[in-house]
Amino acid sequence: MIIDPHRFARRAVCGNFVLDVLGICSHFVLMTRNIKTLGQAARHCMLVRVTCRKCEKVGFFVASDLANVNGHGRSFKSLKFRCRECDVVDCEVVPFEDDRDRVHKKRTVWRPVQM
Repeated sequence: MIIDPHRFARRAVCGNFVLDVLGICSHFVLMTRNIKTLGQAARHCMLVRVTCRKCEKVGFFVASDLANVNGHGRSFKSLKFRCRECDVVDCEVVPFEDDRDRVHKKRTVWRPVQM
């Protein structure tokens, strides 16, 4: 039996999960890659981070609130947010899982309002 040394050099184990070459655990990476719509993020009780590309101001929303206002089938790229600081509509919208074991005192989670 011949063991290929390159096969084992590219992967490492992180508990029950496999780490890729960069050392990123596949459990956390594949979770957000598979989520394409607000409805899918709402089912997993995720938050949505909105970042202005110009002034880098960050806002957080609950995915279920956004899904109720904008529709469960909407993709993240189709959502339009306007920055309050610089009045630009160029924002990056990314879903992420909140670590509920840690308390984030500085994070403010906003509620969506239709205008």
